Amino acid sequence: MKLEIFDPVASKGRDKHHQSRPELICKSCGQELPYLDSHYVELGLIVCDDEGNAVRDAVVEVTTTDKDQKATLNGTGLVHTFKRPDDIKERLPYYAFHYDFKKKGNHKITLTVGDVSEVVELTAV
Repeated sequence: MKLEIFDPVASKGRDKHHQSRPELICKSCGQELPYLDSHYVELGLIVCDDEGNAVRDAVVEVTTTDKDQKATLNGTGLVHTFKRPDDIKERLPYYAFHYDFKKKGNHKITLTVGDVSEVVELTAV
């Protein structure tokens, strides 16, 4: 089994500046605060079997620093197009996970299938 994390939407992935958004409503004016791309991350996970074939019916356990955002992903119908080194386009199934930065500090997201895990660690200011 092999797992690979990627950013399905480049502007909403791991390589951007992350900010926490602990409050949804402004205390002084009562208005809803804007929800910006920096307040969350979108992750994609490709699961391959021992022969290297992408799997769409895996069970992915997601554990996070924020215990309220843990999840179990049972199979997927999502696909993403990748360009292989030989310039051939390949469509592979992937598992999507959305994580909100509700607090400042370090955030750890672990995606596990069976006994194989991949970890993403991000910091929100």
